[in-house]
Amino acid sequence: MRAAMANPAAMKSLAAPYEYAAAAIMLVAIVVQLFYCLDALQSERRDRSILFWKSLPVSDVTTVLAKRRFRL
Repeated sequence: MRAAMANPAAMKSLAAPYEYAAAAIMLVAIVVQLFYCLDALQSERRDRSILFWKSLPVSDVTTVLAKRRFRL
């Protein structure tokens, strides 16, 4: 380990597998987050909660404020 610390090229070769593993984990996390967000948008539309809120006799501003208050 001391010999590797003295040689910067050796340190890079030791760190490379960990950098690749971290990049792979980040890539998988980004893909999972993308599909999660897309599913959240689709499921909200599927259960028609937006259409239910639109049918109430209140303005869009009131609806947005009501939803925002509960999510904080």
